[in-house]
This record gives sequence, structure tokens and C-alpha cells, in this order.
Amino acid sequence: MRFAGAVILLAVAGVAVGCGTGSASRSERLDGQAIMPGRGRLPTEPYSPVDRPGQLPYDDARGQRERDATAPAGAAGPSTAAARALDRAVPPLAEPFEPSTAPTTGPQAAVAPGVFMTIGGVVAEVNSVPIYADKVVSDLEPDLAAKARNLGEAQFRQYATDELRKQVNENIEREMLFAAANRLLDESDKEQAKYLAELWRQQEITKAGGSVETIRRREAERNRDFDKLVEEEYRRRLSILLLQKRIFPQTQVTAAEMRDYYEANRDTEYTVRDAAQFEMIQIDPVKVGGRDLAKQKIDDLRARAAGGEDFTALAEFSTGPRLRNSEGELSWIDRKAFALAAVEEAVWKLQPGEVTPVIEEGGRFYIARLEQKRPARVKPFEEETTQDDIEEKLRARKFRPLYDKMLQDLRDESIVRTDPAMMRTALDIAMQRYRQWAAK
Repeated sequence: MRFAGAVILLAVAGVAVGCGTGSASRSERLDGQAIMPGRGRLPTEPYSPVDRPGQLPYDDARGQRERDATAPAGAAGPSTAAARALDRAVPPLAEPFEPSTAPTTGPQAAVAPGVFMTIGGVVAEVNSVPIYADKVVSDLEPDLAAKARNLGEAQFRQYATDELRKQVNENIEREMLFAAANRLLDESDKEQAKYLAELWRQQEITKAGGSVETIRRREAERNRDFDKLVEEEYRRRLSILLLQKRIFPQTQVTAAEMRDYYEANRDTEYTVRDAAQFEMIQIDPVKVGGRDLAKQKIDDLRARAAGGEDFTALAEFSTGPRLRNSEGELSWIDRKAFALAAVEEAVWKLQPGEVTPVIEEGGRFYIARLEQKRPARVKPFEEETTQDDIEEKLRARKFRPLYDKMLQDLRDESIVRTDPAMMRTALDIAMQRYRQWAAK
């Protein structure tokens, strides 16, 4: 997930981002413009202005419901869509705590010799603030470890080279943005960022079963310090507050713009087609020793599925690609969009939970189990989720060029130095971990 490329694509983590309480008359500026707080929505304003002209107001009523009662004074929130956009502008370096990845009490896998030979090695500096090689690798570790299981060594080297370069650039941008926020925002903003970072800390501890030691141990296994991650979350939240005050007042969306977008994209984005979720098993005679053996195998799997065995477990015997994604989820497949017409026709005759008869198509055998069906419908403009989606997309259009210009202005004002030799060393660290990651 990239800092520069995923500006508007993640969900709000926990609570809506709050606005600071700094005075609009203060003299601090960035690129010649005063930092002004966003306008809050009046309690008497309806959620949907629909076709009324003018600026679309913030939905502060929902923002209020999402805030904790102990939040700092003046922590009024933007609309849900605006908060998502802000939260994605500065994605967290650390992935959220996942109980399934918590450390075990057993012995840990050995680390390849020399992995940490460059602790302290600086891959870049931003205004004399160092960015360390081992830190860049540890930030990317979850992604690199996942890719190592599916890529050969040469492919992994190229992938790691590209991702390390992107990560270093992200870290440079983060540092420039935080330095500007730290310089331009007042103490009330900083207190609010501290509050939100502490809230994030408590949420992570809760997900770890209420044990701070569990999460400290888990992060230590990934060569990261939990207390430093909390500090990074503070820096991130302060940077978001700067974007909220510096850029978001210029990304307001009008009711007329939202209606125009809906009308232009109703058929493509807001019309839900007939669709189904189903899982499929393929048996290819070429891969199992001939047609007779393939037919025998698919008949056996069909009988086991009809007898109540878990179809997802049986799908492990499929000789074709799975329809589940890497997270184990089934995608919605629009009617008449599936490549195997006979399989699709059989699926649409089922009720959820039922399994098709054995189907032969294109020289292979198939069975499928229907998860659920979804009837076609047009999402009305007046639905809250429709308006949230439109607002977020329109804000993204306005946000991106303003954000890019802000980063360029900060880069022009900063002294940035990179070290190609240390970049090669960071790659060496990743490659030394490759065999360990690939074996898991």
C-alpha cells in the first residue's frame, strides 16, 4: 500500500479524524496560504441537500457519534467520506495487530546470519533526519514475506527493489509532511494528535487480548518497537490534521456536483447486476491421468459434498484456479459474465448451500456450490452509502493535485539526500530473509 498511490482507498481506523481548535486568524502559512479549519455541519441541516445549490455541508452529526466522550475539546469531525480520504492520505506504516499472527511460545525461526548487519545504515536524510535501512525493510516485511512465498528468487529481487524504492520515497514524504505539521500547527492540534495516537494504542492492545506484552513481543519478532509505532501514529495523526486544515477546505463538494456524477455513472457504478457467489472444483483429465480417472475423482468429490463435507476443504483437490481471493473471500460474479457458461447456468438453478451435478465443459469436469445470490437493483441517489461514495470520489479528484503540489513545495523547501549504496544494502537485508519467508 503506497503513500502516494492510495490516497482515497482505505476505511477509517477507529474514529473520524478531528479538527484542531487553532484560530483562523493565526499568521502561520504554507505556500502563502493561511491554514483554515473546515466548516462544521449545523445540527438543523439535513444529510442530503440533493439538488440544492451550494457547498455540501459536513455531516457532523455522524462524526459526533463516532467520537469518544473523552476526546479533546473542539474535536469536531468531518463527514465519513472526508475522514476516509484524510485517513488514506497518510496510511499507517504499521499493519494493525492480527491475533492470528501473535507470537507463539515455541522456538522462533532462526534469522539468517548478517540480517541486521546494517542497523543504523542511513538510506536517506530529510533535513538531517535519518531514514534507516533496517527500518524500511521492517516496514515492508508483511508484504515482502507474503510475496516471497509465491515468487522465485529473481522475481522477488526485482519486486523487493521496486518496493524498497517506493517505501523510501514514502518515508521521505512522511518526514517532510510531519515537519511542516509540527511547525505550523498549534498545541491544541498536537494534544488532539496525542489523544488519537493513545486511542490507537489502546485499540491495538485490546485486539492483542488486553496484553501489552503480547503485542510488544509480536512487534519485536518483526524487529519493531511498539512504543515507536505509537509515536509514528502520533506523527501520522498530526500530518492528517495539517491536510485537513491546509487542503480539505479546498475540496468541498456541492450537491449539484454529486447529482451530476450520479446521473453520469448510474448505469456503470450504481446499478447492481444479478450476481452470485459460488465456489468451484475443477478436475482436469490431463493432470490426473486421463478422462476415466478424472470422472471418478469428480464423482467422488460430488458425493462427499452431497454427504455434508465442507466444500471449501474439498476445493483443495481442485486442479484449477480457486475462486476465493488471498483473504479467503468469494467475489460476486455478475450473471452471464462467467467464462464457463454451462457451470454458470447450473449455478443459477441452485439455492444457497446446494451443489451442482457434475458438469463437463471444455474437456474438464466441474462441480460448484452456491454461496448466495444477489438480485439486480439500482442504488438510489438518496441512499447514505451512495452519497458517501460519490463524495469520496469527487473529493479525491480535487485532493490529488493539491496534495501533489503541497508535497512538491515541501520538497523544494527541504534538503533531501539519498544513498544508493545503502539502498543496495537494504535490498541485501531483504534477500537474506527471502529463504526464511519463502519457507513459511
